[in-house]
Amino acid sequence: MSHLSDRPGEPRPEPRLVRDVAETEELAAEWIRFMGWPGAMATNLSGDSGIDVLGTSALHGVVVAQVKFEAKPTGRPAIQGLLGAGHGVGADHFMFFSSAGYTQKAFDWATDMGIGLFRFSRDGSIEAENGSGESYMRGVMPDNDPTAEN
Repeated sequence: MSHLSDRPGEPRPEPRLVRDVAETEELAAEWIRFMGWPGAMATNLSGDSGIDVLGTSALHGVVVAQVKFEAKPTGRPAIQGLLGAGHGVGADHFMFFSSAGYTQKAFDWATDMGIGLFRFSRDGSIEAENGSGESYMRGVMPDNDPTAEN
């Protein structure tokens, strides 16, 4: 796991208490803006479309993220849902934020697919949970492309 160091551009999000789903989605949007998508915004959509944050960048393309503020680790079906929903909006990059971490199957599948995994705490801190997440945190785009044809 890595912690993001300061770099030019969007300011590093300040730690703060997150108390509900809306606050966690905004926290994720702030971090995604910091990682290189200045237009990233929480979607605030009614119902669960599978996309909680959507962003675009002329340099990096479209990013989608889902945020889970739950007490149990996130499973593979939720991450697969993000990938499917992201394809529907032409996403180039995929990120998942969880307050309780990930099951081993979810971690392995997301890692194989190049999806960035992050874990956040109620104090607003965030850590990358896999290699793709670490790459995004450094401002480097991962090599894996889950949208590419094999």
